[in-house]
Amino acid sequence: MSPWIVSIPCWGQRYIDTLLSGPLDSILVALKRPATFMFHTSGDRSWIPLDMLYAAGHTVEVREMGGPEKYSAFGNAHREAIDFAEPGDYVALLSADMTVSRETFSACERQFVREKWLVIAPATSTLPPSPEPGMSSKALLEWALAHLHPIHQEVVWGVGH
Repeated sequence: MSPWIVSIPCWGQRYIDTLLSGPLDSILVALKRPATFMFHTSGDRSWIPLDMLYAAGHTVEVREMGGPEKYSAFGNAHREAIDFAEPGDYVALLSADMTVSRETFSACERQFVREKWLVIAPATSTLPPSPEPGMSSKALLEWALAHLHPIHQEVVWGVGH
């Protein structure tokens, strides 16, 4: 099976704290095999839990954030992860505040076996705290709907404006 490259641009204390409060654990629960984690960050890198990742058999690439503006830097980080990948690798382009279900990577792999090249999994914006790592996709969806960010509440028919 092909290895995963998990790209997570993460800079600024707010996003570092968010990633470490649950989203990273959810990714680790969902991965069923060692992966390469690619963190794009700036400044102090001591927040990256290298010992934990190495102990679980993962490898880690740490890169400097690139680009003068945060949104272009985010896109540049994901482009660099795609360029880093070898033919046959699986690439997950995530954000520091994205919690995944325990089925995320295995569901993607089932699609890749069917010769699908891309799986898009939209994330629903929610309010803190992060959900518990290891939730099933159904439980995570129910949690997300119960913790919708106000911007998403505004687009729900019969509730929002």
